[in-house]
Amino acid sequence: MSVLIIRLLIIYFVTVFSMRIMGKRQLGQLQLSELVSAIFISELATYPVTNSDIPLTFGILPVITLLAAEVILSFCSIKIPIMKKVFDDKPAFLIKRGKLMQEELLKNRITLDELISQLRQNNCPDISKAFYAILEPNGQVSVMVKADEIPPTRKDMSLSVPEDGICHAIIDDGKINDIALSDALKNIRWLEKTMVANGIKSPEELFLLAVSDGGTLYFVRKESS
Repeated sequence: MSVLIIRLLIIYFVTVFSMRIMGKRQLGQLQLSELVSAIFISELATYPVTNSDIPLTFGILPVITLLAAEVILSFCSIKIPIMKKVFDDKPAFLIKRGKLMQEELLKNRITLDELISQLRQNNCPDISKAFYAILEPNGQVSVMVKADEIPPTRKDMSLSVPEDGICHAIIDDGKINDIALSDALKNIRWLEKTMVANGIKSPEELFLLAVSDGGTLYFVRKESS
């Protein structure tokens, strides 16, 4: 049993390392070649685990080979235009300049219900307001609404609004996150003063304390406190 666990852990770390090398987009934005590589890697990695008679290298070497092939193919697709045309799909215009492209919908086997659903997910509930809808190579749909349907921004209205930036979780479940504290350009002295000003005696009282780049503070006490 211990041998099986060791083999499983080795294959696991090799597979995770391979997927990390192939890039973060593997997790949710697979190109066709990447999808094929991911399927093969998952299949090949299981053989040495389920069958102890198969040498461990029979699972590791194919994974490394596929990893090398995918990295080389990705590099060639960037540097060699012909390779990019062969292995990478082109974006497909489902709506172009406000016109519904019926042939592209048929070619990509996308129904009107699916298109309208994608528009809704991109904050465009009315198909007549869409100026562009583009089926990207990774399968996602990018949507651009018509210019006269875009709400005016604060800049358009000549309103001066400070940037609030992103939110930093400085206290997470009662524990201080030093990295988040540093990213927010704050220090322990600031945190102590902030806690005193809000009647907080200890970080353990808080489930969350977050601050934005603009200084907006948000905190939630633990329910058991």
